[in-house]
Amino acid sequence: MTRMIFYFSSGAAITPRHIICTEHIGQNVGDHLTWIAADGTLVTRTVIDVRAFVGTTYPNSPSQLDSFRIGYLNADLPVPITKYAIMADRFTPLANLPAITLHHLPHEAAVANISWAIADSTGFARPTNYPTRLLYYQDAISGDSSAPCFVVSADGSLVYVTSLVFGGPGSGGSGPSVSGRIWQIMTACRELDEGNADLGYRPTLLVFHAHAPLAS
Repeated sequence: MTRMIFYFSSGAAITPRHIICTEHIGQNVGDHLTWIAADGTLVTRTVIDVRAFVGTTYPNSPSQLDSFRIGYLNADLPVPITKYAIMADRFTPLANLPAITLHHLPHEAAVANISWAIADSTGFARPTNYPTRLLYYQDAISGDSSAPCFVVSADGSLVYVTSLVFGGPGSGGSGPSVSGRIWQIMTACRELDEGNADLGYRPTLLVFHAHAPLAS
């Protein structure tokens, strides 16, 4: 998903009408968002409403590590555009599981290891002990903020776990832990839907007991 203004920002669709991103680089009412379908078709929608919730402000950081923004679109996204399930459980052991992180620069996907997953944040690290994964690793940089991150479920689908907030040289990046914000996310999605089209759309929550292994 691309924000077509003066810079690229991104998020993830979690229902046909809802998108999720970080609060500090989130979508605003009136923003036009464009998806590219698998067949190359461009799909454009407009944000008509938002809900944001902020968390803890950390020292030397202009943003909140555990903050999200939910946007509501003016029309449904078509079936070919993926709507991602959200990882709901915060205590599943995730360290060293492979994760796919999207990067705005150079507009590619990367593979990293989950280094921690706690109540307020999820972090990613260089997969040093996994040579094949390391081939596809990239450091996260400041321009990657709000890029969505996923783990791979047992059926091969991507499951949303966070959006990047922090990065830098030698860092796989980190972001707010979606599992620690499930109540706020679900409430925001309900309020946005009921206050607009009232279609009954709610995100799919996935209790993540298994993952499909990427190449080791």
